[in-house]
Amino acid sequence: MCGLFMQLNAQEIKLVKNINASGSAAIMYQTVFNGKLYFSATDGTNGQELWVSDGTDTGTYLFKDINPSGSSNPMELKVCNGKLYFQASTDGGATPGLWVSDGTQAGTINITNNFHSPQEFTEMNGKIYFSAVNNQYGTEFWVTDGTLSGTHIVKNILSLSGDGGFSSEPACFTVYDNKIYFVAKSNATSFQIYESDGTEAGTVVFNKFPNMGQSTMMKFMVCNGKMFFNPLENADDAGT
Repeated sequence: MCGLFMQLNAQEIKLVKNINASGSAAIMYQTVFNGKLYFSATDGTNGQELWVSDGTDTGTYLFKDINPSGSSNPMELKVCNGKLYFQASTDGGATPGLWVSDGTQAGTINITNNFHSPQEFTEMNGKIYFSAVNNQYGTEFWVTDGTLSGTHIVKNILSLSGDGGFSSEPACFTVYDNKIYFVAKSNATSFQIYESDGTEAGTVVFNKFPNMGQSTMMKFMVCNGKMFFNPLENADDAGT
C-alpha cells in the first residue's frame, strides 16, 4: 500500500487514499493551492502526473494526465498570484516545459514559448522568475506572469554567439529587499552574484568577489531583515 496520509490529531493518522495498490505512488512536490493539496504521483497506470486532494478519498484524484503515453513528471510546483506553476513534459521528460493552472483542468495550460527545462521558480511582485534553456540564448534568466505573451527572457547575461558559446546558468535564486539575487557566470569559467529588479537594465552584477570559481552551490539566507551569503569557495566568512 502506498498512498496519501493525513494527521487528524496527535493520536490519529488516516489514510486518505491508496493511490497505488501495487507499488510506490512516488508522492512528491506537495503544494497547497486554493485550499487543496496538489502533488506529483503515480497510480501505477497513468505514469507520474499531477494529482489533487481535498482530504477525502473521492476528492483525491488524477488532476490532469499531461502525458497520456507515459509520465509528464510534474515538479517545481509554485503558487503565485492565484495560479499554480510547475514544470512538466508531454514527451516523457525530454523537453519539459512551463505549465500554469487556475485550478481547473481546462485552465491548466502549457505556456512554454521558445524555451525548455524551466527551474528555480521564484516569486516576486506577482510574477515567477526562473532559469530556462533557449536555443539562441542558452540557459538564462526568464520571467512569466502566467500568460504566453507575458513569458520572456529578462536578460541574456552571456551570449551563445560570443567567444566560447556559453550560457550564464543562473541558480540559487533568493528574494531580498524587492530584488532577486542569484549566482550566474560572468564569463566562460567564473561566477558572480547578480541582482535584478525584474528588468533587463536592472539585472546587474551585485558585487565582484574573487575566487568564486565555478561553484553555484552558494546559499543565500534572509534573516531579520538581512541577507547572509558566502561568496567565496571554501571560505568561512559570510557577507551581508
